[in-house]
Amino acid sequence: MNAALDANGRQTILTRLDTNQLVIQRVTANPVTGAMKVNDGTTGTAPTDNWTDTDDNGRWTWTAVSSTDSNVLVALQADSTGALLIDSN
Repeated sequence: MNAALDANGRQTILTRLDTNQLVIQRVTANPVTGAMKVNDGTTGTAPTDNWTDTDDNGRWTWTAVSSTDSNVLVALQADSTGALLIDSN
């Protein structure tokens, strides 16, 4: 899957699929409210060294710094509906 681009070349948010970090997943939003879809309190797959950095066009997926080790990047994940996995607890 590739990032969708707007008329100005800005890309959509890309993450990894929660069930398979080798699969790119777009994050989606409500077209009426503009609110990003989230899936709270869920758990994705365990981070590994084997995950996809870019889509087929070389556009980067989102990562974050680990909450336990600032030298480690964590692949952000979304579920199959495009909802970003979050943990608000």
